[in-house]
Amino acid sequence: MRTKPFKKPIIAIEGHPNTWFSGAQMTRDEARELFDYRHDGRLFWRDREGRRSPEAGSEFYRKRLDIGPIWTIQLGSRAAVTRYMRRYLVWNWHFGMTDRVLLPANEDTLDDRIDNIILGGLISEMGEADQAQINRLVLEKRSAAAIDFALDYCGDGDGGPEEGAQFLNAWRDGEWGVIAEEWPDFDLTKAGLTPETIAALKEPRP
Repeated sequence: MRTKPFKKPIIAIEGHPNTWFSGAQMTRDEARELFDYRHDGRLFWRDREGRRSPEAGSEFYRKRLDIGPIWTIQLGSRAAVTRYMRRYLVWNWHFGMTDRVLLPANEDTLDDRIDNIILGGLISEMGEADQAQINRLVLEKRSAAAIDFALDYCGDGDGGPEEGAQFLNAWRDGEWGVIAEEWPDFDLTKAGLTPETIAALKEPRP
């Protein structure tokens, strides 16, 4: 258990998440009854009976909507399951519940160390319209990266405009395997893919 004092939480200027978001939380006592916190930001079950893994939760990622994966923990019966963001449970474990959006200070969406969590806007201000706008901004940012690549690498390179158009068609259709094979210089993390997924796409096919 950590003994040194925590850093004072930082207030984010623009406190909106750019991943799947849930403000589901629990009290400090509830969180400490269920989990042990590790210094790397991971949570482990205190009672492992019936658990497949000592570590709580798993990675959750929507490729076309999220800027990166997050770690979530599901609790409840099959009829009523609640998906928690680990980031919130880490905060709850240390400080109890909060009315703020919690964000990663270093922009690493899987880094849930308590020292890396900063406070954003009010959860109550996160409506469906806000989330839809966030999703649009994420998609626009990714599309801009694809267009820049097509213009700089394909448009002005050896392939010319025709190859640029082929690349953009593959991007539009989500043909990541084709992109990895035909345009290996393109950074597929800009499409929201994890390094593991990219490595698998680049493995030689039988």
